[in-house]
Formats: sequence, C-alpha cells, structure tokens
Amino acid sequence: LTVAPPKNLPASPVRLASIAIDPDQSTLPRGKTAQFTAMGLYSDGATQDLTQTVSWSSSSRANATADNSPGSKGQVTAVAEGTLLVQALLNGVLGSSMLTVVPPQAISLAVGGDHACAAATNSKVECWGANNFGQLGNGSQGKLASSSVPVEVSGISTALSVASGTSHTCALLANGTVSCWGENGAGQIGDGTQTDAPVPAPVSGITTARAVSAGSKHSCAVLLDGTVECWGDNSSGQLGDGTLIDSSRPVAVAGVSDAVAVASGSAHSCALLSDGAVECWGSNVYGQLGDGTSNDSSIPVAVSGVADAVALGLGWNHGCAVLSDQTVACWGTDYVGELGNGVDGQAFSAPVATTGISTAIAVAGGGSNDSVIPPG
Repeated sequence: LTVAPPKNLPASPVRLASIAIDPDQSTLPRGKTAQFTAMGLYSDGATQDLTQTVSWSSSSRANATADNSPGSKGQVTAVAEGTLLVQALLNGVLGSSMLTVVPPQAISLAVGGDHACAAATNSKVECWGANNFGQLGNGSQGKLASSSVPVEVSGISTALSVASGTSHTCALLANGTVSCWGENGAGQIGDGTQTDAPVPAPVSGITTARAVSAGSKHSCAVLLDGTVECWGDNSSGQLGDGTLIDSSRPVAVAGVSDAVAVASGSAHSCALLSDGAVECWGSNVYGQLGDGTSNDSSIPVAVSGVADAVALGLGWNHGCAVLSDQTVACWGTDYVGELGNGVDGQAFSAPVATTGISTAIAVAGGGSNDSVIPPG
C-alpha cells in the first residue's frame, strides 16, 4: 500500500539556533574598553548581526562590565585582573566569549625635570613625582601634592605616546589631537593661555598630529602632512618660526614639510626628515644644532653630514641620530662624555661617531647622557 505524502505542510518556523561573539577569546588591559559583536545563526542557515539586539552581560562584574545602553551595546570595560565570560542573550539562546583582563603595560615613557609619565596599553596615562605646577595632571597642584606612586591623569583615555618637559607633559591622542598639562608660564601647554594646567588642556588647532615632543618650556608636534608646529618659550628661537617671540599657540616651523619625527632638548628641537636628513633650530651655545657653528638659529639648519638617519634623540644640550648602518652619531655638549666618543670636557658643533655602537635601532637622550636600544 502506497500512501501519498500530505500536501501543503506548514514550513517549520525559523528559530535562532546559536549566538557567536566576536572576538571569541581575548585579553584586555585593565581600564580599557573594547567593542564586542554578536552574530546570530538561524535554523535556516541565515545569519544576522544581533549586537544591538541581544542583552549583554559579564559573568563577573568585579572584573569587567558590559554596556547595554542604546548605541553602546557590546562595549566591555575591563575593571580588574581575572578571567570571565562576556555573554549575549536573546530568546533563551546564550552566546559567550572568554575574556582575560590583564595589567596595563607601558608603551611610552617620558621623564621630565622632576616628574615622569607613562602611556599604557589601556590608552591612559599615569604620572608620578613633583606636582608643584600640576604636572601630574590629576587635578591637584602644589608642593604637598607630589606622589611617589603613579596617579592617573584626568580625562585621558586614548593616549598613544607622551613627552615631558621640565614641569609639563603632552600626550598624543588617537584622534590626532594633543593635550598638555603642568607648568604654562611660557605657553608650553599650547592652549592660548599662560595659566598652569593641573588637568590636560587641548593644544589649540592641533588635529592631525603624528608625533609630539617637549623641551624645557616648549613643545612641538609633527603633523600628518609632514609639517612641524611648536609652542611655548622662544627666547632662543626654539619654535623655529624665524622670531624670538613666545607663543601660547602653535606656530609653524619654517621650511619643514617632510618631517617624520621630532625631538626636543632644553631650548632646541630637531626634526628627522623623510630623506634621512636632520634639521635643528633654537639654542646652539654648545653646538647642539650640529651645523658646525655655535650660533643660535630661529629657523631650521641642517645637521652637518647626516643624510641617512633613521631615529633621533635629544638630550638637554646635545643630540644623537641612529644611522642606516645602525651606528650612532652625536653632537653638542660633551663635557661629561654625553656624545660617547671617548672624549669629555668639550663640545662638538658637528656630529662625531659614538664609539662601539653598531647595532642600534633607537636612541634617547637625557639631561647629560644617552641610551641606545640594540635589536631584540
């Protein structure tokens, strides 16, 4: 006996079968917020983005919190170290992702006159040391407000790097802006005033910065178009605009259009250009401009003989460059051996080779010393 199949059976209802969270396993530095997404897989094989539809939660709110606010759903903020599940729930279907909260690690370190700051993997900045001008950036100020342990800088959540002067610090932010805090008597904060800033203040008009540096009482930034702008003290021409007039707002450094990096000393700055040349401006009492003279310059001058630099670092009154062959050349004051050439007690107004360095990839200058980073 053959039985004909029934006609016009109703189709099985399509149901949500599972929810996949992306990323499905991740680490997040404490204090950092990350976006998670939820993708629904249905019984008919179709998929749908459910990020703004599901209910988000954390298996341990002590370690991380999940945002369910409209437009912010799926944003998870790491609170404390540990491992937990980020969860997404809809119609009884639960998706989960393992998250490990880790301590933030420093990605940029800057040392000022009597304070230091670090930008970390959570995109925040912490500072420690003296705070008489508000250089810790946490809203306090005064001789009694110093801190022997790091304190978080107020309002900074997207920092890429930091640079410190004598008593101020600037942070390069992810959106291309720069914020500075601390002493501002010469306008080195760049906010158009000369009022000290115990919390970060945005630098006026800077929106496309790719690098930032800080001297004693001036600051500079390289912009995406290769130009450089500086602000603050200009008593030795360290703003590079052809004048000796201080400016509390950024001014363009004359003639520089292809910079890839900038570094600042006490009262001078230098730019590394895309072709490997280095140009400097400002105080030159000790030959720190590297042009073979001891004459200050309010406009950039070329460092003599340097044509293949790949990295740049400045001390208070000297400068160094890593060359393409991984050797190092330095210029300026050498009174306590800052140039590393086996000589002390004098100054060199043109670059000299640093002894015994052949594998350098980066260089950093201190007040009266330098350090190089070897490969690995």
